[in-house]
Amino acid sequence: MPVPLFVNGRMFVSGEHHLMAVDAYNGREIWCREMRDVGRYPGKYRGGGIVADSDAVYAALGTDC
Repeated sequence: MPVPLFVNGRMFVSGEHHLMAVDAYNGREIWCREMRDVGRYPGKYRGGGIVADSDAVYAALGTDC
């Protein structure tokens, strides 16, 4: 499974077809977006599909970001 990312109190979690932002301190969902094939399995061989900085989260979707 991909590892969640933590940036500025927000945790970004990717599922197979969803990307979600959660408040890392209380667990409340901030937003959830459907993104076809955002989950990259197996992560052990392909690496993670999301990266984040203090302003944005980026998701690899095939050859697009």
